[in-house]
Amino acid sequence: MVIISGTIFLIFFFLNRESVCESGENEKCKTCDIFNKCNSCNPGYKLKEGACIINYSFEALYYTKTPNETVNLLGDFNFIIEEMFIDGKKVYPWKKYKFESIGSHSILVLIDLSQISSFESMFFKSEMVSIYFTEKFNTEKIEDMNYMFDTCIKLTSIDLSVFNTRNVLDMSGMFSECTSLKSLDLSNFNNEKVEDMNSFFYKCNSLTSIDLSNFNTKNVINFLDFFNECNSLTSIDLSNFNTENVEDMSNMFKDCISLFFIDLSGFETSRVEDMSNMFSNCNKLVSLDLSNFNTKSANNMNDMFKNCYSLIMIFLF
Repeated sequence: MVIISGTIFLIFFFLNRESVCESGENEKCKTCDIFNKCNSCNPGYKLKEGACIINYSFEALYYTKTPNETVNLLGDFNFIIEEMFIDGKKVYPWKKYKFESIGSHSILVLIDLSQISSFESMFFKSEMVSIYFTEKFNTEKIEDMNYMFDTCIKLTSIDLSVFNTRNVLDMSGMFSECTSLKSLDLSNFNNEKVEDMNSFFYKCNSLTSIDLSNFNTKNVINFLDFFNECNSLTSIDLSNFNTENVEDMSNMFKDCISLFFIDLSGFETSRVEDMSNMFSNCNKLVSLDLSNFNTKSANNMNDMFKNCYSLIMIFLF
């Protein structure tokens, strides 16, 4: 009789337990089970092992040029996208979309970064105009950002202030062919583990301002094509760059046709093997101070100063 009563009591308990979390217990939960574990989450969260976790997010703006244009929103992005909203309407990210009228479109993307270590080609050929990463976009586990924004030719504005790059090893081609970007603030970047930065700003030909004052490049091996075709840059301050482990500087400043001043006083080049085309077509450079250059390992210096026809002075000693 006692067992039966207990059973009846339990059934009563299950049926009458409130399904909504009590105030203050877990604001992330929409509903809970009898053990106060989430079984449904508020918007912006998802269930994982019985607990709600935040979906990391970013917001972006796309601008159509023609009516009914088919657009590529996230390039080759193939990670788990929890939800996507365009102009407040939920859509499905694995499809391409057509917009009926010319104008700006607000895009909100919610993704789970908890199991991700690579952002390779995340926004490759994306047609977004501006991107803003929210404070929930946690990148501390990311090791690979190579070609992350490659060929985002419409991108004019990007806010990376929340990025944590302390574990990133590869940044090659990160902004390659972002041809509409005019400025970038990377002052919060931590590059202390980065080994490859080849083609980092390749063909960023609208870029006029870059702040690299906080870059730590002590482990970088490859600077191939780093500023190649940044033909709107007039001056670059790289005085804090640590190049003691760099082996390739070929094409590093090639086709920087507006560059008239560059400070390379901090460059240590004893391990550099390839300097070919390093300053090729820098036709506004008047002088270069390379007095600290050590070329003992160099085996290729072909066309290093090709078409530098304004260059009248080079300090080598």
